[in-house]
Amino acid sequence: MKIDYYTLGDPTDPAAWSGTYLELTTALENLGVLQGAYNIRPPWLTSIKPGDKLIEKIVFILKNLKYFKYYEGKIYLASEYYPDIADTSNYIALKIYNEHPQPNAIMIHGDFAVFEETPFFIFHDLDMKTLLDWRQRGERTYMCDPMPIPILKKRMDQQRDVYAKASGLLIASDWIAKSIRSYIEEPEKVYTVGMGHRYVPIELKESLLQERFENPQLLFIGKNGVGKGIDIVLSAFEILREEMPQAKLKIITDIRGLPRTIKRELGKTDQGIDTYATGIPWEMLREFYLKSSIFVMPSRFDAWGKVFFEAMAFGMPVIGARNCAMPEFIKDGCNGYTTGYDPGEVADRILSIFGSFGKYKTMSENAILVSERYTWDKIAKNMIDIISKTIS
Repeated sequence: MKIDYYTLGDPTDPAAWSGTYLELTTALENLGVLQGAYNIRPPWLTSIKPGDKLIEKIVFILKNLKYFKYYEGKIYLASEYYPDIADTSNYIALKIYNEHPQPNAIMIHGDFAVFEETPFFIFHDLDMKTLLDWRQRGERTYMCDPMPIPILKKRMDQQRDVYAKASGLLIASDWIAKSIRSYIEEPEKVYTVGMGHRYVPIELKESLLQERFENPQLLFIGKNGVGKGIDIVLSAFEILREEMPQAKLKIITDIRGLPRTIKRELGKTDQGIDTYATGIPWEMLREFYLKSSIFVMPSRFDAWGKVFFEAMAFGMPVIGARNCAMPEFIKDGCNGYTTGYDPGEVADRILSIFGSFGKYKTMSENAILVSERYTWDKIAKNMIDIISKTIS
């Protein structure tokens, strides 16, 4: 069997969607089923980043003026949440499809194309209805919060039409899979498949665990700092230092987009906090994982949480929020803890992990076991098995 893989980004770029496109492309190649991997992202689909300088914003606006949308007194930059963006991606996909040999099946990362003559399967981690539900409840997702709700509704309707035509929906989490099954006519074609990570789980050595236990270092990695709970981590760390003054905290985030109050907190290097900008190559990121004891990221919204699995691949117990998909793979007292958004609770859970070396060691070993279930080779093989059975 041969399949084509379509993505909303360069499938050869290690930076595109945190490397996910490249990692899945590589896994499909390793299985010997990939015929071609294609980028269907419109070349102008981008955005102004928090912290960009004024001249950068002006240049960006001038270059992309025709892609700005006016709605109810406000101007928005077209993104993948706009229905016409999906139409453009579909046009690009069909053009590629007609120029290449037809595969047995197609996998699309997202719902940005429809193929009438070849079975196609959608792989993604989030549906528009979930985003819309959060917005209508007045809760932030830190993804498309400024987007007008009528436009999100139109995009949701468009997505449902694509779901109806797809041969199968390969969804990362049970959380989102259950959401989709609740409103489509063929819930049986929705499969929970997980999502892989890029690191080979390490072999845990007693000496490494002892070093981590005796010299506790917390690690936080989240581009959108506030959305990933950076303020909660900082407050929890302040509480933690009262009990563990030797503890350190390493933070990797988009510093430019943070509120000033948080930036001031990040400047307290004398209190064990070191901050680094995002965009660190994955080979260098490996060193942060190796030298850290616990990964902490109580996200306010997270469709999946790939970074948790990367941390667990290095034997780190993890602390996430008690919402979204995180309780699916973080089991309290086993490989970490899920918490609410109270810094005191987060600090207590950290202290609990360090309650004894035996407990820390066991949770670290369990973290490795969880990460091993989510390697890309295993995830991709499961996907291909589902596709093969569906089209046979």
